[in-house]
Amino acid sequence: MKHELNRNNLKQACIFFGGIRGISRLTDINAGNISKWFNGKPTLSDEKLSILLKELGFQDGTVDQDRVHSWVLKKVINANLLATDLTPALKLYFPKGAKIAKVPWAVAGLKTLKRTITGDAPPPAIYAITDGKTRALLHLTANLILHKGNIKSHLKWRDSAEEKSILDITEDHQTWIEDVPSIHEFEAVWNNAETAPSLDDVNTAIQSEGISFEEAIKRIRQNQP
Repeated sequence: MKHELNRNNLKQACIFFGGIRGISRLTDINAGNISKWFNGKPTLSDEKLSILLKELGFQDGTVDQDRVHSWVLKKVINANLLATDLTPALKLYFPKGAKIAKVPWAVAGLKTLKRTITGDAPPPAIYAITDGKTRALLHLTANLILHKGNIKSHLKWRDSAEEKSILDITEDHQTWIEDVPSIHEFEAVWNNAETAPSLDDVNTAIQSEGISFEEAIKRIRQNQP
């Protein structure tokens, strides 16, 4: 089994699972032993380490691309009242960056506040993230929304701007709200409102494939009628 993942970044990734105590509950592994392992101590057996990595979304040291990762974020602001930086964790799953889009009700404002006050609060904000290979849903609790400082420049809005990058789903899409969609369901929603790829999209795809521009052009020409 590969253990080349940076332990500090793996520790940061726990924010998507309720912290170390949250991942402890999910794996039934002692929180203290998990914490010590993150700090470089040999406190986890190979078996328990395998369980931990699988729950975090990794198989044999590499990100699992055969499922949609489902995360829950309980805070977007840290103790210093600054946006919590999610990029160390995001880079584990999307090392070269990714695109992001959100559900239509993931907005702040009087309309959302009014619904909350009247007992008709919208579902938690949900964001879809993908680089074309790895896919994730990020659920926020307590009517939170992401800030620019949370994702910095590592994630780009799918349709160039946040207000345009809206997933074509409604509040009755229970699979997205209460469960985890399949890869096919994720792709169907993600691509429904997708615009024509930009040059940045093409460049990202070429980098993800690990090929040169010359090889990309060659493949395109070979597929021409």
